[in-house]
Amino acid sequence: MAVRAKKNPADPRRRLAEQGQTVQAGTGTSMSQVESYLQRARATVGRGDLASAKESLPRAEYTLKRVFRAGGN
Repeated sequence: MAVRAKKNPADPRRRLAEQGQTVQAGTGTSMSQVESYLQRARATVGRGDLASAKESLPRAEYTLKRVFRAGGN
C-alpha cells in the first residue's frame, strides 16, 4: 500500500476528495518523514552501514503505523 501511495501520491488525495475528505497536514508531514527514513536506510545500506539502516527502518515503520492509526486503519 505504501509503495502504491508513493508512486502516485495524488491518488489517495483524489479518492479522499471524492468522499468529501482531505489529507490532514500532519499526515502529509508524517508520510514525508517515512520517505526520509526509507531514503536514509537505502543510502546507509548502499554504504554498507547496516547499523544505521537498522535504526532508520523501525522509525519508518513506527511513523507509518501512526499514519494508519490516525486514519482509522
